[in-house]
Amino acid sequence: MNDLTPSEKSLLDMVNDPGLKLNLQNIREAAQGIWPPDVRIIKDYTDHGFPHSQRLVENVEKILRPDIDVSLSKEEIYLLLAGIYLHDIGMQCDVVKHPKIKAKAEELGAQFDIDFTTTGSNNYSLDEQKALRQNHHFLSAAWISIAHDTGATDLGAAAQKIPSYLVEDLEDVCRFHSKLDINQCPLKLKASPSGRKRLVAALLRLADELDIGKKRVDFAVLKNFALSPENAVFWWLHELTHVDIFASIVTLTIFLHPDDAGDFTRLIETEVIRKFIEKNQPLIDILMGYQNNIVISASSKVVADSHTLTLPADIKEELQRIAAPSGPSPVMAPVAPPSPIAPTSALQKFKTLDLELANTRRHPNRKDFEQGRYYQNQDLHRDVRGYLQDTRRCLILGPPGSGKTALARGVGFALSQKALPWQVYYLSANWKSSAAEWLADLARGDHDGALFILDNCHQAIEAVNQLLENWSLIREARLLLISRDINPDLAGPTEDNYLAALAAETVPVKVDQNTISQVIQALQTHWQDKGKDLGDLEAISQKCQGDLHLLNFYTLIAIAPKISYN
Repeated sequence: MNDLTPSEKSLLDMVNDPGLKLNLQNIREAAQGIWPPDVRIIKDYTDHGFPHSQRLVENVEKILRPDIDVSLSKEEIYLLLAGIYLHDIGMQCDVVKHPKIKAKAEELGAQFDIDFTTTGSNNYSLDEQKALRQNHHFLSAAWISIAHDTGATDLGAAAQKIPSYLVEDLEDVCRFHSKLDINQCPLKLKASPSGRKRLVAALLRLADELDIGKKRVDFAVLKNFALSPENAVFWWLHELTHVDIFASIVTLTIFLHPDDAGDFTRLIETEVIRKFIEKNQPLIDILMGYQNNIVISASSKVVADSHTLTLPADIKEELQRIAAPSGPSPVMAPVAPPSPIAPTSALQKFKTLDLELANTRRHPNRKDFEQGRYYQNQDLHRDVRGYLQDTRRCLILGPPGSGKTALARGVGFALSQKALPWQVYYLSANWKSSAAEWLADLARGDHDGALFILDNCHQAIEAVNQLLENWSLIREARLLLISRDINPDLAGPTEDNYLAALAAETVPVKVDQNTISQVIQALQTHWQDKGKDLGDLEAISQKCQGDLHLLNFYTLIAIAPKISYN
């Protein structure tokens, strides 16, 4: 019997009802008995036995990490754990021996287009196995129902202890863990308007989807026994895939030998990774609705690795068939490169720069940038762009009113106007800011050509430090930070201080009075040419001292040539 894992213990401890906790332990024991090592009804697919359930508990714990306030109730945790243990038992259901379960599954929506003629649990034909697998979510729900009502099967004793008011909810959680539209799952628990059934089902389903990797397959079987090409490709992808879940960011990396990477990288990134992200976006949306910022990184990708096994000929042929399903020969069809994933609407905190520039009074707006009506320092622009290009991050540092925000927005606006426009986002930090929320947004927009501008970092020192500690999770997007100098006593130890961490990537902004006077003199000349008087130059100069963004709005005329970013 499998011992409780630390993750199982952690979630069980959250069930503060002795009766529910005891029933979960009984369900767990029954589930292990349903998956004996010597009996597998479905053999040609990845393993769904009890270790699979234990890995799902680990995934759930990573999704529900401590700094996310999901606050699951005891009933929600109970249904989540019970669903994890029972969601796949339909794959182990001998429908010949238990026709009532099959009939109940058909009532719930299962469709079997085959007559089952097997003579034993280990002798189901490939077509029979396929039919069970296609309907296993209905069979799991039906098995729970029959076991609770009759006490039949190895699940009976534990199922009869399931509180009657939660049986239908548990059936739904298992039924919606696969294939069905998750948004058709009822929002609330049957007996509790405050209970969130759809959230529980989404957590189970996402944890299930993320159980990808070497532990799902016995690679010796793949190498030594013939499987159908479709299933063999599935097994190979599990063997080659690594899933990392950290700080609310899920990153998929599929390793290919360099000899295979040239032929299949684009196909796998488009047909496997991209479709995986799109398939699971409804689950992400549900969790986001309950303040959980889990996200599948848009920078998930194929990586060439010389230590990875090369793909055998039959797997290559099947991948080529997938690429050109209607073609007469197994020749790779051209596949368009994937466009940036993560639409703007998926970002929760950052706004697009266009939206930020559409309505602002404190800084130059879009029209000002389009017409060059703000003070541009070409050296500063060049330095910022250089760091963004070389290290993907930069800190603009300076005193209040020195033009830091205008500089950052000017750089972002210019990049957004390039022939291949960048996606530029803006956010002003505050003391309530969360690094986890920022990281989730960066992961949603993590592609080459995305720039995130984070202003007023000095108001959220700890969150900025945490963001930089996890910066390695962001593979391609660029980050432009804006900050005033901060009191060392507030910054914390040097190793935790973002000013120290970005010392080599900092662009200081300091505007002296001489510069302001020169700008104002240029403005005076401009207005005099138009027959107008700017006014008291000395008074304006004093008013604008060290405050370029005020100077920008005081003048609103072209005072410098537009910057070329080609």
